[in-house]
Amino acid sequence: MGITAQDIYKAFYRFDQKNLPLRRVGDELVKDTQDVNARKKFCSELLESFADLDIKIWERIVGMALAECTEYPDLDKLYEFIERAAEPEPAPAAPAPAKKSKQKQRTVPAVDRAAKLKKMFEAAKRGEFKEAGAIIRSSGLPDEAIRDYALYHWPDCNQEWIEENKRNIEQLILDEQRCSNCPGLKQCKRFGYQDCGNIDKYTGNIRIMITMCSQRMEKENEKVS
Repeated sequence: MGITAQDIYKAFYRFDQKNLPLRRVGDELVKDTQDVNARKKFCSELLESFADLDIKIWERIVGMALAECTEYPDLDKLYEFIERAAEPEPAPAAPAPAKKSKQKQRTVPAVDRAAKLKKMFEAAKRGEFKEAGAIIRSSGLPDEAIRDYALYHWPDCNQEWIEENKRNIEQLILDEQRCSNCPGLKQCKRFGYQDCGNIDKYTGNIRIMITMCSQRMEKENEKVS
């Protein structure tokens, strides 16, 4: 299960208890470090980027921030903590060896979810969102995030509809994550275009359409004027 706004605000409370000021949200400096609206905006920013993050990983990240930061950690710092938190924890001391059984035991390789999580964020940071999406789908992490996203945008939908539109919802989530860390129009890998999900009036399912982002629209309007 991914983190929620409540988990993020709990972290904010712990940061405030340690007198860590909130100085930056995205690229904007916060004039009042106690500004409630700035905290709401930062919480939304974190949810967009880390909605699929496992709660145990998040708790490790918060612990790192409390130990190492002198102010609220920004997104870049949190990505750094994620890479460290996703590393496997030291294995506990091995118990005394059991007596060998004559019957040969079958071993099943465990799925390293932490390693997959780390690869997902590394791909996302490089802007390789198709690869990140493939890792998400293979790890089975985003079911709650997909459901929450669908219910937020289409409150009347049911689980059957969500499953039928799952791939398109994943695509929209990844596209929003990419745009939330916008590098600017000149460095945009999609040249200022983004995905938009509309409901097809004939099928009732999501139809992905490509539209201009606000920055590209502004630039196109400058050409016309």
